[in-house]
Amino acid sequence: YNYLQEEFKIFPDSKDKYLELYASLGMALNDAKAKQEVKSIIDAITQKKIVSEDELIKIGNIQGILGEIESLMATRERILKQFPNGKVSVDKKVSQFNDIKDPVAREKLFKQIQSSLSEESRDVLASSLAAQFAISDHHKAEKYLQMISDEMRLASTYNSIAWKLTGEGPQSEGTYLDRAKQYSAQSL
Repeated sequence: YNYLQEEFKIFPDSKDKYLELYASLGMALNDAKAKQEVKSIIDAITQKKIVSEDELIKIGNIQGILGEIESLMATRERILKQFPNGKVSVDKKVSQFNDIKDPVAREKLFKQIQSSLSEESRDVLASSLAAQFAISDHHKAEKYLQMISDEMRLASTYNSIAWKLTGEGPQSEGTYLDRAKQYSAQSL
């Protein structure tokens, strides 16, 4: 904590980089001065004419650290309103995707958010859909397997689907053994 205070004296611009850590340590040490200083900084940021989504996310994180839940919720709403296709909005939709059990509804949401996903997130969701459609619609499963760009995730997905198609165990009598064998081979 003292190190950060010294850092800020020598390199004032570093305050932005370590602000969340500083707030967290200040709260842990019950330092009223640090809390007030952090509040002043986030107030100054929110008063700027143009505030980026990343800045608002940082402000929300700090509000959470400070225990200002109402302010945090207001900041989240501001982020969703100002950046409807931003990181927080996409994260919220990914969370919704994970809560949905129906594969058709999941697929519909995936199609809506697909273009705003990072490559890694797209791979994760496509993998999930491929696994979910593996038995009911193997053509859709193939479609989603084709979307996965990360080779390790693709191999893992093939292996998981193969296991699922065998009936999920060595003693099981799976109905899709030929396809399971094919997917297992593709996982290598």
